[in-house]
Amino acid sequence: MRNVRLTCINHTNLRWMCKSIEVNNLGQHNGARNIFYLGKYNPTNEMWCDETWIECECPPSDLRFAPEEIERQKTEPLTD
Repeated sequence: MRNVRLTCINHTNLRWMCKSIEVNNLGQHNGARNIFYLGKYNPTNEMWCDETWIECECPPSDLRFAPEEIERQKTEPLTD
């Protein structure tokens, strides 16, 4: 089990984190445990903790693997 990064399909610059057991193979949150808001992602320096950005009000079902997590899946895929 490891932490994975998620993004909202409507707000792709925002990031959340959760344990791998909380997502399916598409990165959709399954509601089993908590997700943690990290803030706005800056790909230049790979920082996503920015407390000045408010969490969107979209439902957790709109969360998917963030692009950097999709890349990570190529070398470190989640296992059941």
